[in-house]
Amino acid sequence: MNTHSITSGYSEEIRSLFDAARKRILDILPDCKEEWDFQAGLLGFCLADGYKGTIFTLMPAKGHVTFGFYNGGSLSDPHHLLEGTGKVHRHIKLRTVEQLNSAGFFHLLVTALDASKVRLGV
Repeated sequence: MNTHSITSGYSEEIRSLFDAARKRILDILPDCKEEWDFQAGLLGFCLADGYKGTIFTLMPAKGHVTFGFYNGGSLSDPHHLLEGTGKVHRHIKLRTVEQLNSAGFFHLLVTALDASKVRLGV
């Protein structure tokens, strides 16, 4: 699937950041299912079908890419990277590719993946 279907209309910087974030997820979770939601303008990464099988979401925005964590409100976040106040979801606003390589971000990826595997019984 061409990511430019979701990122068209955004700057080259945002399109590149979206692609880098997608690659980062697929590097740690190569067998995940990608669910494209063109109406909402986001891409979900899932271990199982449907909304409850979602682990991460990516959504382009004017000045950043929103990297969402399903059940992010229950994740350990010792680096205080997660934003949001919802009961379930939290997110990080990615503004640079370097954020994808930080220890705190990697910790959240692994923690979210492990929590999802337990929640889904995978």
